[in-house]
Amino acid sequence: MLDQLGNLASGILVTEFDNITGYGDKVAELNLISGYLGESIGTLNILINQSYALGTGSIESNGRVVPPLKDEEASIMAKMYMKDYYYKLARNTLRGLATYSPSSAPTSADLWTEVREGDSFIRRIPLVASPTVKERSARVINDLAKDMQKDLEKMVHYYNMYGALPRQVFGTDVYNAWGNYIESPGNYGKYGNY
Repeated sequence: MLDQLGNLASGILVTEFDNITGYGDKVAELNLISGYLGESIGTLNILINQSYALGTGSIESNGRVVPPLKDEEASIMAKMYMKDYYYKLARNTLRGLATYSPSSAPTSADLWTEVREGDSFIRRIPLVASPTVKERSARVINDLAKDMQKDLEKMVHYYNMYGALPRQVFGTDVYNAWGNYIESPGNYGKYGNY
């Protein structure tokens, strides 16, 4: 049975990473997301001036968020995850450009993309993205991260100023990674068998 952060991670996995289909891949990604969420409780507290914690000690509270997150806080955490995910993806995309080594330099076999002779030609798709393509891709991904950052700042502002409900990123009508209905991210109801 998943705890609250596990259900939130499952919701993020289903809505944002629906391209992950294998059971093992889903479990691995779910562990990464829920691990991030657990480690980011302190950041959430700083952003929204609250005092959430991961429970320790008793069996009932061990590893659960105390007090339980409501929908607003869960939405902010989901936005935090997506922002950091895109920043990390942009960094990893650029990683190959920043560390040049002769072994990573393209060979003459890597440089051609088309050969023509008379009316016939052969066109191949490069196996490795060119530095220009990587740079453009990283720029687009970084722009996504900046958009997430702006949305996060707006959500946190409204939360802190008005106690207003941000537009939901993680709703109460969500299914987890295994297709089981989640009643609400803020409630510890019956979540089905895992």
